[in-house]
Amino acid sequence: MLPERKEEALKILKQAELNHKNLKIIISGSFLYQKKYNDIDLFIISKYEKEDYKEDKLHFNYLKPEDENSLFVKSISQISISNFDASFLHVKERITISQIISKYQQVLKDITDKNNTWLKIDLRDLIMGCTYA
Repeated sequence: MLPERKEEALKILKQAELNHKNLKIIISGSFLYQKKYNDIDLFIISKYEKEDYKEDKLHFNYLKPEDENSLFVKSISQISISNFDASFLHVKERITISQIISKYQQVLKDITDKNNTWLKIDLRDLIMGCTYA
């Protein structure tokens, strides 16, 4: 993690807490690790269903409380800054061999498609699922 980004992320986290009282917030993504980045990803765990939105460079993503124990949240929590102790998150999601095969087939399809905009996401999900399984 870039030291200057960690400091900036902590400031952003404090500001986000003012607007999202008593909610769990995670800051993750390329902003923390790369000199060049597109946006700053904030994941907010809220019992209310809200639409994701962007405000300047900030990208607010809303997750439900049941998503807190997902493989996705567990994986980003390990490389992020949050306002809660994410080390206690336990993945309740179960990855089956059929899900892995399905994702593998999707990655192959993405590779052969000319418009492979989903390749990065599907490949990430495949690797994450295989690693977890």
